[in-house]
Amino acid sequence: MVYRNDAFVRYTTANEMYSGPGLRALFNRISGEAANSAPYRPNGQGASYPSDAVMFKVDWIPEKTMVSFGYVSDHDNDPSTIPQDPKHPYIKIRMKVSTAPNKPKTEGIYYMAAVTGASKALPNWHWYAFEHVNNVGRCDFTGCNDSYGFSTSVTMASPLDPKKTITVQSNFIRPLVESDQLADSSDLFKLGQHYPSGQMNAGLEAIFKATGIGSGGAAVDPQMPKTTDPAWQSYRLKGTQTQFYTNDGYPTIVGASITEGGFVNTASCLSCRVQASINSGGGPGTSIGSTGRLNNFGIGESVNGHPYTGDFYTRGTTNQLAVRVDFVWGILFAKEPKKAQ
Repeated sequence: MVYRNDAFVRYTTANEMYSGPGLRALFNRISGEAANSAPYRPNGQGASYPSDAVMFKVDWIPEKTMVSFGYVSDHDNDPSTIPQDPKHPYIKIRMKVSTAPNKPKTEGIYYMAAVTGASKALPNWHWYAFEHVNNVGRCDFTGCNDSYGFSTSVTMASPLDPKKTITVQSNFIRPLVESDQLADSSDLFKLGQHYPSGQMNAGLEAIFKATGIGSGGAAVDPQMPKTTDPAWQSYRLKGTQTQFYTNDGYPTIVGASITEGGFVNTASCLSCRVQASINSGGGPGTSIGSTGRLNNFGIGESVNGHPYTGDFYTRGTTNQLAVRVDFVWGILFAKEPKKAQ
């Protein structure tokens, strides 16, 4: 489920980016700028959301699946209450969902497993991913990095005496590995395990207290999320992303184990979303984050690193092939006007 705030919705509606005709008008306006104004250089941007726009993509898992995998249970021996994990509770919601376009909606309880958020506080948006602490494989492949909210005890070799170990607090949880039993020093990823919860740091604890987030003793409404629900304390930051590359030249990678399941080690919010664009017909201007290559699981790898001008312009020219829509792939759901009967 994708959630957007008022600032996001107002900009989208004001610029008619919710409809096919509106997107075609946007393409025509932007594609003509290079030809009509010196020095004939494209500006690379067809839309620009306001700095207070935010959007969230939330992964909800149905109750039946959660119970079958053992994530929640009837922990209080009361059939009238909704199954839950008493140690690390989940945010829950009751909603009607259809699993296919032509299937009727069925009502049920859903549990929040992961959240990918984006804020236009930065020109290329500020991207971040959260996961429930119980998600298996939460820190697989890329680790989990939270330099502010939570810290974790890490045992490492002493820098003074390699034969001894010391325990330190770290903001980074490294992915689990195991020896490949070969003569070299390489290791293999140990996938699908649970990772430590960590301890909430004083700064985040103060914010939660000041805003009332997760401050209640129990869920106020077990079927609708509330600010005070203590289950908010069960979610951990996977990582954030603000640029295409690190300062030493590596593509930045961020992906949640569920949202980007199967291609976490190549996922990049920025690189996928920068492709969000429309062609002259108002449809998708580029591929949707795919490279066409398969990883070792047989799942398509996602793009990462910088965008390519060839996605948007005829090679060697400023002739527009696709107009960018400010990292928002929601344009895929734009509708055509209904024809008069």
